[in-house]
This record gives sequence, structure tokens and C-alpha cells, in this order.
Amino acid sequence: KDVENYPGIEEVGGFELCEKFLNHAKRYNLEIRENEVARVEPGVDFHEVLLSDGTRLHTHAVILAAGGSARKLGVPGEMEQYGKGVSY
Repeated sequence: KDVENYPGIEEVGGFELCEKFLNHAKRYNLEIRENEVARVEPGVDFHEVLLSDGTRLHTHAVILAAGGSARKLGVPGEMEQYGKGVSY
């Protein structure tokens, strides 16, 4: 699907936009982990993140990136206008 309302980019596919974000982040020599998080324990000095594979991480910051799906409303004219500026 195309992303048409992201500032600074007129139109781009969702997968391509994610690749751009990832490549941008990699330029900063960050450690990037893609894993399922089982639990986050907030703390004062650091947070403990328990991954689904049992790994425990201690960090000062947590960035949460959750996916989602559009839910159609079922209102008159919705499908006729889909892809013509109707955004979810």
C-alpha cells in the first residue's frame, strides 16, 4: 500500500518507507533488534525488557513500534472513495 500523507515524501510504498527509516537509523551506528517483547519493567535508572526468547535487556529508552490494520467503517460511499484520499 502507498503512504501519501507522510511529511516530506509525496508518495511511497509502506515497505519502502520502512526501509528508508531503517537505513537512516543504521547511519547512526545503533543496535537495532527485531524481536517480540514479552514484558517491559519500567525503572528509575533503567528499564528492563524481557524478550520472548528469554533475553533480558537493560536500557534507558524503549521505542515501541506496534503495527495495525485499517478497519473499514461500512458507511455509504466509503468503498467508492477508497484510494482517493480516504485515510484510516
